[in-house]
Amino acid sequence: MTVIYDKVVAMIAAARKIDPKSISMDTSFLSDLKMDSMSIVQSVLDIEDKYDIEIPEKLLFKMKTIGDLVAFLERKITPEQIAAME
Repeated sequence: MTVIYDKVVAMIAAARKIDPKSISMDTSFLSDLKMDSMSIVQSVLDIEDKYDIEIPEKLLFKMKTIGDLVAFLERKITPEQIAAME
């Protein structure tokens, strides 16, 4: 997996108090993680703050899985930001 994937999984696993190994690219925010819209928004706000990016609200609610979020972030986060994550 990628650095971005690892960071997203770590943040969500910590927030949900679950084992990061239980999360995959196909993990659904709603059915697998049992996250309500407020939990999803809070997790995304944390990611936005940490990496100084903005995820448009209309895109946010189209993201159904961890993989959807990671794919967006991989397009949005610069190589310099990725290097700083490592």
